[in-house]
Amino acid sequence: MSNTKLVTDKPEKNFEVFAEPRFHTMDVNPTPSVYLSYPESELKLGSVLKCIISDMTHRGSPVNHQIATTGLGLIVETKDGADSHVDHANRILKEVTAAKLYMHEIFDRDLAPEYQVKVQSLEIKSFRNRVSEEKILWWAERGNSSFPPQVLSKIDGKTTLRSVEEIKIVDWMAKHLYSKLMNKWGPTMGINLIDEYYFQAFMHTRKTYSLKFKDELSLLEAGGLDRFDFEGLSNSVLCNKLGLFSWKNENTNKAWALFGLSDSPLNLPPPDKYKCCEVWLKEEFSFIGFTPDKPLDNSIQKYCKILQRAEWHGSDGREDEEFLFRVIALDLLFSDRAESVQIAKRSALLTHNQLNSSFDELAKKVRKLYDIRSKFVHEGKLPELAELVLLKKICRETLWCLLYISGQNLYHSVDQWIDEIDFLSHTLKTERVPEEPSLIRIGIPPLGESRTPPYAVNDDQHRLNSVISELTDHS
Repeated sequence: MSNTKLVTDKPEKNFEVFAEPRFHTMDVNPTPSVYLSYPESELKLGSVLKCIISDMTHRGSPVNHQIATTGLGLIVETKDGADSHVDHANRILKEVTAAKLYMHEIFDRDLAPEYQVKVQSLEIKSFRNRVSEEKILWWAERGNSSFPPQVLSKIDGKTTLRSVEEIKIVDWMAKHLYSKLMNKWGPTMGINLIDEYYFQAFMHTRKTYSLKFKDELSLLEAGGLDRFDFEGLSNSVLCNKLGLFSWKNENTNKAWALFGLSDSPLNLPPPDKYKCCEVWLKEEFSFIGFTPDKPLDNSIQKYCKILQRAEWHGSDGREDEEFLFRVIALDLLFSDRAESVQIAKRSALLTHNQLNSSFDELAKKVRKLYDIRSKFVHEGKLPELAELVLLKKICRETLWCLLYISGQNLYHSVDQWIDEIDFLSHTLKTERVPEEPSLIRIGIPPLGESRTPPYAVNDDQHRLNSVISELTDHS
C-alpha cells in the first residue's frame, strides 16, 4: 500500500474509481472524479480489498467492493510516517463505532401534514411533519458535511419514506483523521472524500434495508393483502435521497448529512450511442443484423430476449430473478436435453480465456452456478452477488461469440456450432490444447484480446474485475 494514493487525474493503468461525479443539487456542479492509484506488486489490490471487506463484515459494518475501495483510499490518505500502512489500517478498522442512519426517500409530491402511515419499519409522512429545516442544518453544520442547505426549501412538504437503521461505521470525523484530510486536500475536497464513504455506506444500507423490508411484507404480499413496491419507488427517477448519520465518539455527538439526486437518471442516450454501437458490432464481428430465415440467428434472438429480461430484472433490483433468467438463457442455448455438466463444459470452453481462468476451473464454477440455481428453486437460498457477476460475464462473452460466428457465416445452426464445441471440449479432456484457429472458429477471440463495447449500462465494472481477479488467483 506504500505507493497507493488518491488522484484526480485518471491514471493510464492500475486504478480503481474512488468517486464518480455526483450531483448534490441541480444548482451546483458535480463533485469531481477521484481515482485510487496503486502500483504493480505481488500483493494484488483485490486481495487487500478482500481483507478490508472481511474485517468490516466481521465488525458488522456495511461493506461492499466500493465501500472497501473508498475506505482504502481514506486509509492511505490519513497515513503519517509513524506507523506502517498495515498497522494504520488495522487501527482504523478497529475504531468502527455504532451509529444510527436516518434514511429518507423524498418524492416531488405534496403531502398533507396530517398524513401519516407506518408500514412495518417504514414511515410515510410529509417531510415538514417529520423534521424541520433547522434540525437538518444543525446536524449538517455539526458534522461539517457537504449537505447543501438550499435543497430544504425545495423538499419541504413533499412525500418522504422514512426508515432508521442501526449500523457501524468508521468515524472519519475523528480529529486525528479529519485534520489530516483537511490539511492535505483542503476543506472542499477533504469533505468530498469523507462524503463519498458515508454516501456509499448510505446507499449500501438502503439496498440491504430494501431486502429487509421485503421480508417484513412477505406474509401480506404472499396472501395478496398488500403490494408495496419499495424498490421501485426508491429507484425511481423522481426519488431523491436524504441520509443522516448520527453517532457518539470521543465523548462528542457527531453527525453527517447527505443529499443526492436520484441515482436512476432518465434513460436518454447520448446522440451518437446507437451509431457507435452499430459500428462496433460491424467492425468487431462483421455483424450488421439478424437474418430472419437463418436458424442460427433465430436461436441468437431467443437467447437475447431472455438476457434482455434478465437485464431488466437486474436494473429493477431483482437480482435473484436476474440470476434465474441468465441460467435459463444458457439452458435455452446449450441444453438440448444435456446435463448441467455438459452445459458447464460448453460455456467454460467459450469463455475461460476471456475470464483469465483455466477450462477445468471455470467448468467447475459453472456447475456450482447450476447447483446454486437448484438450491434457489428448491430451498429458497438466494445467490450471492459474486455468483451473479460471474454468470453475467459468462452470458455476455457467450453472446459475443455468437455474434462472431453469425457475422462470419461459419455455421447454419446452433446445433452445428455446439457439435464443434463438444469436439474441442473432448480434445481438452485428452490433454491436447486445441489450436487457436479452431477456437477462433467457434467465436473465441485470439488469446490476449478482449471485446469491449463502446457503451455499457452502469453495472459496477469493479465488481466484474473483482470476480475475474478471484478466478485468476485460484486458477
